[in-house]
Amino acid sequence: MTNKTCCFFGLKNLGNGVRRDTAFWLAKQQIQILIEDGYTDFIFSGEGDFDNSSRMALISAKQKDKHLKQIYYAYPYEDKVILGRKYDEVRILSLAEPDNSSLNRMQIIIDNSNTCVFYIPNSKVISNKAIKYAKEKGKKIINLVDIDS
Repeated sequence: MTNKTCCFFGLKNLGNGVRRDTAFWLAKQQIQILIEDGYTDFIFSGEGDFDNSSRMALISAKQKDKHLKQIYYAYPYEDKVILGRKYDEVRILSLAEPDNSSLNRMQIIIDNSNTCVFYIPNSKVISNKAIKYAKEKGKKIINLVDIDS
């Protein structure tokens, strides 16, 4: 049986009046809903403000549910030792087109997820490409900006 997997994408810098504690609370609430729906694997897309808030929310949930797994897709040049201390599993990407590596990474993460949780206002171009790609792939999409409004 394959584990249900969710990925997280959001703003690198939460600025614009969005507080980290708000992002943490929204992510924690959504993670709990996903856990209740049988999700066990959670993929984080980077080290930005939203990613870190979401990861901290999952760490909080892991105190009760030890079987939950944090997964990170690393570029080949990233420090695997440091990442291995922060995540339960680090998967190394093999990127064929380095010029588009951010977009390729997002697509790989989305391809390996059942649901995608975003915290992205409509103005962020590359992130909008991720949402569009997730829709094309038939993934369940949750944008926490809509919930926060």
